[in-house]
Amino acid sequence: MRQAPVFVLLLCTFCFHGAAEAGAAYPLSESNVTCVNAQVSKMRSIEQLHDAQRDAYLDLATHPCSGGVYLRVGADESGAPIYRVVHEGWWFQELVSVHWLDPDTFRVRGRFYTGVGPTAAQPFDAQLHVAWGDDGWQVAEPVLPATPFDLATQIDVVGLPQPALLITSAEQLENARFSPVGVQPDFTSERLVLLTLRLTSGSIRIENLQVLQTADAYHVTWTYNTPLIGTADMRTVMLWVLLPKDGKPLRADKPAGAWHCDACQVSTGGKRMLSAITGGF
Repeated sequence: MRQAPVFVLLLCTFCFHGAAEAGAAYPLSESNVTCVNAQVSKMRSIEQLHDAQRDAYLDLATHPCSGGVYLRVGADESGAPIYRVVHEGWWFQELVSVHWLDPDTFRVRGRFYTGVGPTAAQPFDAQLHVAWGDDGWQVAEPVLPATPFDLATQIDVVGLPQPALLITSAEQLENARFSPVGVQPDFTSERLVLLTLRLTSGSIRIENLQVLQTADAYHVTWTYNTPLIGTADMRTVMLWVLLPKDGKPLRADKPAGAWHCDACQVSTGGKRMLSAITGGF
């Protein structure tokens, strides 16, 4: 079986180099930060995405010694990876999202800080457009959005030990790590809540999912199918709950006198969106 080639895109943590003119493409070149290639073992992967067009995988990673965006373009005769600079500048703080815009272009959204000057420690949002061209992967001038990225917010759900994510806009859903399967929210009148259930065994199954309602709240319920003999691994299950945008809270319980919510929907699982969610998701 032919093994797919692997490209590794690196977002690192300490670098200050000039940027090209707006809209220009950075040529792939050697890094001016020697510690990146000298200490490859310290790279830490933070996300991966599949490059279907080139039958490859891109691996987002961070390195403790330098700052910028790097791309793995191959390996030398000894098998050590070779990196080329895509962009250098700022300190990488947090990945927000990664999305394919077309088969040859993907967008990276993240938070950065400069490390110099009176506002050195204040993070700011920026996005990079990385495109495949005649010279390989290239990236245009980083874009600083006029307003901060729209992100989902954490909410507490009675009956769950960990917070949930409340998604109320298309951009918030785009900046989430997963997208729901079989759920298409209309954010003009609906909201989406992502719950995570951490199961003590991979053999446990979630069954009988439904959303009930009372006069004051919505209630998501389910049952556990637990085998007598199960595996010792743990598993995280995602529950997507689609609710009317009426402000009523969501609870994870089954109160007496509740009735089925015809305007609600709940599903399990999701499609990976190749981006980061803050708050432990």
